This record gives sequence, structure tokens and C-alpha cells, in this order.
Amino acid sequence: MNRYSFCYLITLLFIITISTGCGETGIDNGQACTLIGCDDGITIQLSDERPDSLSLTVYTDDTSEAIDSILCTHQDTSCFIRLGGITPETVAVEIEWNSGAFRETFTPKYESFQPNGAGCPPVCSIATVDINLSGI
Repeated sequence: MNRYSFCYLITLLFIITISTGCGETGIDNGQACTLIGCDDGITIQLSDERPDSLSLTVYTDDTSEAIDSILCTHQDTSCFIRLGGITPETVAVEIEWNSGAFRETFTPKYESFQPNGAGCPPVCSIATVDINLSGI
């Protein structure tokens, strides 16, 4: 088999493969889907204007145990917590620094996210809570 026949055969096999349909993981009704995954979750992030050193703690509500906590310093370019695999209806956020404290309960607004494009699985629910400490 010469080189051109081999290239032709590979191209033909590729066209046959993509035109037969792959259901959930490939081409379905003329639409190509990749296999990028995602997970539900929420991100709590602080604005760039924040105290030099602080602790950020997240709870699912006002009475629960802490889900996650992080210390942020002036050396950190960003301060955030990403909670994957959960979509709580509310999150209580507690921030403490040398001269102050902040605590508030938020109701996240989740949005659907499809990393492989519309009509392609998976569909994940994600939310971001942005907290600006500059006015506190």
C-alpha cells in the first residue's frame, strides 16, 4: 500500500467514524461533543482590595461546621475557596483579620455550565460569590 492509499484509507475511516454517530460522547445529529468533564460547585472569592492577612471560612449555613478555610496574605494574588461537588442553597462566609471581621450568609445563584457545548453532556451547576471588602 503506497503512502497516498494509506492516507486515503485513514481519512475515509475517520469520516465513517464521525458520521455514524456517537450518542452521548461524540457526534449526535451532526453535533460533535468532546469529553471534557466538570463538577457542580461554588466559588467564594474576595476582591483584590483586602487586608494584608486574613482567614476565610465557609459554612453551608449559620449552624453547621466549617466546610473549608484558608489563610490569605498580601503575597497571594487572589483569595478564594472552591467547593466542588456540592451546591448548597446558602453559604455563610466568615472573614477575620487583625482589625475587623465580616460574616454574611449568601444565597448563590447557580448557572448551568456545559464545557462541551450546548446539547453535550455533562451539565454542571456552578456559582460564584464575590465579596468586596473595600467598603468595610
